[in-house]
Amino acid sequence: MKTSFYSLTNRLLALAATLLGALGANAGISLPAIISDNMVMQQHCNAKLWGTAAPGECIDVTTTWSDKTYSATADNSGHWELRIATPGCSNGEALTFASASDTVTVKNVMVGEVWLCSGQSNMEFPVGRKNEWQTGMSTFESDIQDAEYPMIHLFKVDKVRSIDKPRTDCNGRWIVCNAENVYDFSAIAFVVGRDLYNRLHRPVGMISCAWGGSPAESWTKRDVMENDPLYTSVFQQYSLEKMAPKHWEHKVPGMLWNSMVSPILGYTVKGNIWYQGESNVSRRNEYKDLLTAMISDWRQRWNKSDMPFYIIELADFLSPTDKGGRTAWAEFRKAQAEVADTNKNVTLIKNSDLGEWNDIHPLDKKTLGQRVAAAILIEMNTKNRK
Repeated sequence: MKTSFYSLTNRLLALAATLLGALGANAGISLPAIISDNMVMQQHCNAKLWGTAAPGECIDVTTTWSDKTYSATADNSGHWELRIATPGCSNGEALTFASASDTVTVKNVMVGEVWLCSGQSNMEFPVGRKNEWQTGMSTFESDIQDAEYPMIHLFKVDKVRSIDKPRTDCNGRWIVCNAENVYDFSAIAFVVGRDLYNRLHRPVGMISCAWGGSPAESWTKRDVMENDPLYTSVFQQYSLEKMAPKHWEHKVPGMLWNSMVSPILGYTVKGNIWYQGESNVSRRNEYKDLLTAMISDWRQRWNKSDMPFYIIELADFLSPTDKGGRTAWAEFRKAQAEVADTNKNVTLIKNSDLGEWNDIHPLDKKTLGQRVAAAILIEMNTKNRK
């Protein structure tokens, strides 16, 4: 009896499905980019780890600093997560993730102080000279000579767009701080990390998560904004239909939450350094509420109600486009100060005196980074004395 073409095709498809199912059942352990070789974990905490495996598979996690085994079971979608206790500062550690079908070891792990650095162009602004606006720190040539710090590791979240749903991973990787690697890394993050290491002599991890020209609403989850009248005009003005033709999708509300925050959501950090606002000066009267809502939501989703936020004040600038010029920027800085005054564990870092009236990207990132590090150290010393 002849087998029809369609019957044969269906059998082949069924066989392929069976094989794919078998492969899925032994898919192994997959970890997000931020949980990888050279990672830095926050000390003295219950650090979050997560990944994917075959649904129902048990994942055992062991560390080189403890003989304890931590376990989790992948849910129906294959996602699993758990928390492990971290020790005091150390380096040269490793994490082993094991299941019935796979074993993954993450090497050269350090435990110390981890900071998330987020915002727009002045946070993205690199140490070295790249192009006509990313002109590098004013002192970059000498700072490059002081960039060899094997106890400082850096992670840069890749810049991608995602409007439909939150991404589960990014393409970044942990790298060791040296002259080559910091050239293209956030100047503020580098200076803060270097100052913290030089004062504390502990491993430091700096995570850069920034995109030039992005408003605060891009970094806020959409469901926080969708039913709030405060954001009605923003959804209209910065809709995907209006932004896509200009390649400005990063301005769409919720876009950068989906594409850059979601992939690292919950990675345990000491706190957040936030340098953003130039794209919100025109909505300065709303900024206090906008940023307060974002901070509250980030803290809730990080499961850390007191997560420190260090807000960098906007530098002085005579804007040629914003109505009100310097007055508008001064009013915006007042809104930033109000966020710090009305929210616990939010600190404002003075920056207005470091600006350049004709450059929205002031080059003195060294003094500013040192101020941020000093504020962090003061807060740490204050808590230690209590």
